[in-house]
Amino acid sequence: MTFLYPLGLLGLIGVPIIIVIYLIKSKYAEQTVSSTYLWELSERFMNKKKRRPPLVSLISLILQLLTVILVSLAIAHPIITVPGSAREYTFILDASGSMNISDGETTRFERGKVRIAELIGASADGSIYTLVQVGSVTTTAFEGIDNKELALELLENVKPGYDVYDKTDALGIAQERFTENPGTLTYLVTDTDYGECENITLINTSLTEVNYSLTDVEYSFTESGLSLGANVALFGKDSGTVTVSASADGGDDVKVSVNVASGEKTAVSLLIPGIKAFDNVAVSLDTEDAMSLDNTCILYDTKSNSVYNVLLVSDRPFFIEAAILNLGYRNITVLSPKEYTNQTGYGLYIFDSMSPTAAPTDGTVWLINPDGKLDNTGFGVRDYVKIDEDGGGELELTKSSSTVAKSLARDISGKGVYLSEYTRCGLYRNFTTVLSYQENPVLFAGTNTSGSREVVFAFDLHNSNLALHTDYLPLMRNLLEFSFPDILDSVSYTVGDEAVVNIPARCESVRVDTPLGNVYYLSLNSASESFTVTEVGTYKITIDAKSTLFLYSSLPEEESQTKPIADTMSLQGEASDIGHDGRFDTLIVVFILLALVFSADWMVYCYEKYQLR
Repeated sequence: MTFLYPLGLLGLIGVPIIIVIYLIKSKYAEQTVSSTYLWELSERFMNKKKRRPPLVSLISLILQLLTVILVSLAIAHPIITVPGSAREYTFILDASGSMNISDGETTRFERGKVRIAELIGASADGSIYTLVQVGSVTTTAFEGIDNKELALELLENVKPGYDVYDKTDALGIAQERFTENPGTLTYLVTDTDYGECENITLINTSLTEVNYSLTDVEYSFTESGLSLGANVALFGKDSGTVTVSASADGGDDVKVSVNVASGEKTAVSLLIPGIKAFDNVAVSLDTEDAMSLDNTCILYDTKSNSVYNVLLVSDRPFFIEAAILNLGYRNITVLSPKEYTNQTGYGLYIFDSMSPTAAPTDGTVWLINPDGKLDNTGFGVRDYVKIDEDGGGELELTKSSSTVAKSLARDISGKGVYLSEYTRCGLYRNFTTVLSYQENPVLFAGTNTSGSREVVFAFDLHNSNLALHTDYLPLMRNLLEFSFPDILDSVSYTVGDEAVVNIPARCESVRVDTPLGNVYYLSLNSASESFTVTEVGTYKITIDAKSTLFLYSSLPEEESQTKPIADTMSLQGEASDIGHDGRFDTLIVVFILLALVFSADWMVYCYEKYQLR
């Protein structure tokens, strides 16, 4: 036997104190009675006929001593060691999307937690518990805990996930614990049907649920309106009929019913007439099934909050203005250099053959044929170069494999572009060169020292054939897409994907609100940041507490299946029945004995006070 709080045994000092008190206390007590002769005669008669045995007077003392002893033991909390009664438990809990399937009352995940709680509750005190939660990423909820109450508390806080099920890492953790202790009992709690399990006990929480799922939602604009396409799948029964509905920006629903066969994707098409643009379109299944997470998909417009206004400062704006208008950017303001007075509020500033006193910081800046007088640009002007070759020198297209270089050089041949004069520049920042002449960059892009995106043409377009070349419009399109990046590269993701957020110039905060109400902020250290979508539903992206965008994250397609099937699951090695020392907590027993002794002492006291005298 061991004691959890040995200092509690100091209470046994009370034993000799009670004995001393008992020895020195008076054996007589004054008592007022009736002075009649009959009472006196009766008392004498009782004293002569019925004397109290010595043991009776010691009962109270014995009970008081037992009370002190039991109180001391209760404080010390005695624990009895039971050899070989405890075991080590490793629980692998499937937390993938399919574990959210419900029978109408409880989900598979909740039933799995109940089974684990039952196993922990029935185990011997002193057992060791480890819980591994499995999705696409494996996390250890708790490890090596020998406190049953704490393990149950931590289990209660475990939440389900929404991504795919990958058992590899979890199996490695379980194998490590099994190798260290072959007596470890390993339980796999999942809805996946394994053909064979070795050294692992399978707990399958799936029932006969029926589930419909909506996948592959896409849209296109036609002359008639907004055309939507999607696939519907069915799991859990042979066939069924489901209604698919869609609405744009909260308008009237358009519905269509479709017959679906088990395990097969059935295509469905819808048309919302008259729609030429939208902020969001919701497509959903009008049905009650085992899981609602895969019954809805929302499409958002990536460009609904983007700003595409351009300020062009030039005395000869034709080439640039024509290209911008041809590419669909209609909101363009043209000023002469004399009319420019540091205007603000534009998404793109283009300075052609002139340099302002200070570069704007609230948008992208293009510098065409710069003279080097502008500060904080990230480059410097060295000298002006005239090319002596007949027809000018041919430019070379970048061969870089970087993502930015590929996007800037997309659909460009890079052949037959010549120029006769250019400005040689020294680059002080990490720019991406698009066109160069004899290894001197003449068209490059990046960010300036103010954090704004910047494009530099180190030559006058009138001194080159570029504006008349077939590469001109593709190049201008690429540069405009670089200058006006969508804050979100995409608005449709699957749980587990990386969502990319392009950080606007001069941005001060990017807040992400998840479907479950979690909030976090992205770093602003680079031009783009990413985060992993881990929940199903709509993510809200707030830029500087004023501009809001949305993206939708869908359940992985494979997690809609109601009867996942997998191959074997096994741990290598030979299992052992040998456990380790368990504990028997005697505190409740001590309290029961203490209650009985205290009650007996109280009854003896009452009897002595009212019956023996």
